[in-house]
Amino acid sequence: MTAKRSPGRPPLPQEKRRNQRIVTFLTESQDRVVKALARDEGKSVSRMCYELLEKGIDAYPRPDGEAEAAVRPLARPLIGNTHDDVR
Repeated sequence: MTAKRSPGRPPLPQEKRRNQRIVTFLTESQDRVVKALARDEGKSVSRMCYELLEKGIDAYPRPDGEAEAAVRPLARPLIGNTHDDVR
């Protein structure tokens, strides 16, 4: 007997899976802009935020090729130097 395949799309390869979550707050103005961009592009707000974040991360040089290297210097002024997990 063969195994029953569940409905839905096939699973993505591990390196393409997006399984990390970031929660942030926006101003009313930023919220309106993101929603208007999403509507105009025919995309969900979630997809629009993902694409904006992706473009923003890609705009920063990463000599070692890692997004983490680009994010760390940006995060330090926001959270201070008191957290050991951000160096």
